[in-house]
Amino acid sequence: MGGRADDYSPTKAPQRERLHQIILSNRLPEGVQSWTTVGANGMNVRVLTVWTAEALQRSTALSLEDSYWMIETSALFLCCVLLFALLQLLAGPYFGLGGLLYFGSVLPLTYLFHYFQPWDKPSLAAWLGSMICAHQRKWLYLAAVLTVGMLIKYDIVVFPMFVFFAEFRRTGWRKSILIAGALLCMTISIFLLLYWMVPNGFESRPVIPRLLQNFSMMRQSPFQYPPLLGLGVVWVLAAFGFQAADDYARAGVLLSVITMVILLLQMNFIELRADMPVLALLLPASVIGVQRLTRFEVVARRP
Repeated sequence: MGGRADDYSPTKAPQRERLHQIILSNRLPEGVQSWTTVGANGMNVRVLTVWTAEALQRSTALSLEDSYWMIETSALFLCCVLLFALLQLLAGPYFGLGGLLYFGSVLPLTYLFHYFQPWDKPSLAAWLGSMICAHQRKWLYLAAVLTVGMLIKYDIVVFPMFVFFAEFRRTGWRKSILIAGALLCMTISIFLLLYWMVPNGFESRPVIPRLLQNFSMMRQSPFQYPPLLGLGVVWVLAAFGFQAADDYARAGVLLSVITMVILLLQMNFIELRADMPVLALLLPASVIGVQRLTRFEVVARRP
């Protein structure tokens, strides 16, 4: 549960506590010249999880390690609940259960190649919650979820594009641009506010070297590559279901492509923990792909 044996192994405790204090104080230790050196470039604005862990440590008898483990485990449980809820809305409880089983099968891969990324499971919960709100067209609830998601991890800043892709044919260009634009202005404003409140944590990330490094890692072990193992099946199913998909499902595929390009240019793509929003975005089209393959037709209902 919650990566206890991997992310929270005792041997990595000093490094995790060090990063916790760096982000909490927004100050590099003596002798450290850059955030990139400690593997924390851009992490200083991912404040909500760190603040929560600090609050738990101070207000309870929990250690810092146990506080992070509790956050991770609670977020993981929430992800399972939200994943089932989303798939049930899309295709019913049988698909919801199948999605949960698939999620559980790829989950161990999200704990590879890192020792301190406590915001990833809470962030995934925010993505799933946002998709449910968008499916039900609860725009005020969506704004609230996006606000929390931005305080957890800023990659959800692009989610308003999903709203535009999903709504423009139903509500028209003008109204869809208005809704998505308002949400995008909100997420960007939150990011700029965080950048102003906790400055100096962002350093340049050369795009071409990162892209070449990601492709090099793919070539080295193509059949053991975690993103291929974790996302390959849903990509195939989403491609198979795309033609028959509605605008909501197609919106997920379109934004997943955009998100993958950003991740390839900015992140270590081999770390599946950062790629899990792509999995969430592909789920609606993947469900339709499964329905086409199995001829088990379920009509998804939207408000």
